[in-house]
Amino acid sequence: QGRRPLSEAQHMGSHGAAYDLLVCLDMEATCDNACPPKVPMDCSEIIEIGVAVVDVATRTELHTARLLVKPETSEVTPFCTKLTGLDAADLVDAMSLSQAVAALDDIVQGFGQRSCCAVTHGSWDLELQLPREARSKRVALPEWLLRYVDVRASTRAFLQSAADPASLSSVVPSTLADLAAAVGAKVPEDIRPHSGIDDARVVSSIAVALLEVGASMPLVDLGGELVSWRQRSETQLCLEGLPFVMLATPLQDWLRRFGGYAAERLEILIEASGRPSGRAVGTFSTHQVACRVREALAGGRVVQPCASAARPWDPPGRGRIVLLRPLRADDMVLTPRPFPDSVEALELLRSGIYARTMVSTQGWCMCGGMGYYGCHCVSRYAAEATVRPCRFGVSCTRPDCWFAHPPRPYIDAPRMYAS
Repeated sequence: QGRRPLSEAQHMGSHGAAYDLLVCLDMEATCDNACPPKVPMDCSEIIEIGVAVVDVATRTELHTARLLVKPETSEVTPFCTKLTGLDAADLVDAMSLSQAVAALDDIVQGFGQRSCCAVTHGSWDLELQLPREARSKRVALPEWLLRYVDVRASTRAFLQSAADPASLSSVVPSTLADLAAAVGAKVPEDIRPHSGIDDARVVSSIAVALLEVGASMPLVDLGGELVSWRQRSETQLCLEGLPFVMLATPLQDWLRRFGGYAAERLEILIEASGRPSGRAVGTFSTHQVACRVREALAGGRVVQPCASAARPWDPPGRGRIVLLRPLRADDMVLTPRPFPDSVEALELLRSGIYARTMVSTQGWCMCGGMGYYGCHCVSRYAAEATVRPCRFGVSCTRPDCWFAHPPRPYIDAPRMYAS
């Protein structure tokens, strides 16, 4: 089954006209860097919610708040204190998660009938940590927290659309500092990284900078995308947050163990630089099976990385929380490739050897002329290759796809990317 973009996916206008307010959030949680950790990644608890409310029309910060939350089952480790600046004494009289969510909603309701959506840095806050913890503590979340804008994804998309294609491979900012610098955001002084309130203010600065330059800010509608996914009886799910070193067989074993089923097909998603994006697509046998796997892994689950001789400094037992969700528009512009099943193949992939380069005037290549399976390049290793129909058909949204798309004619030669 081919992937397709969500036809009902919403986008904020170039000036954010769809909403009156942007509620910029950053959450900090209990954590540890020991092996094994005193606080496992999927047992962490929120200890701070930073809030910065931005008026879209005036591009000004209307309100900021710092909500401290008392953990119930996990401890504030020395590593957590060093990272966030908070220790157990700071949280003795803090709110419960239920009270903090209510206080957050009160802030938004205080602006009356003005429309709003949340804004975060990445998916962790509103797709992993808060939903998982709220579900375990039976805390109801307000409806507006089910829609959010990811400034990291929005910034990357804007930079890629505006960049010189030859330099595209280097345009991959990720941290708040990198994102702010990339869009020229005016960051407040005396910012402390990993302070919830300070990071929320940096998120608001990046959001304002994106509004100023007229960048599209795609809205993630968690409830709407799930309804649409079910209505279309999709069999594909995106696996987001994969470890740096992950192979197909252990990933299938993880799906089988915790989700009940392995995927019929696993594909790793490749960025324009030719390197893995940290995401993959799993295609399951039926929609019912995909539903069961998604429900079993709701809220994410830790997956352990594979051992790699090329990365001996990686500490053992340091896993990542992987989220399973429906595919989104920004997944569609990435290039799927068969998931590697050996460390050597993965390291080769991460080296960028499969970056898109022009190998002749007749065709384009993702395999560096190595004749990698699935690549239809015209090179000395694949001289007989021809352009074939795109398996995504008219639903394909990759701007540089070199396959045929009915009922359109063959796509023109794509832009050139540096290897």
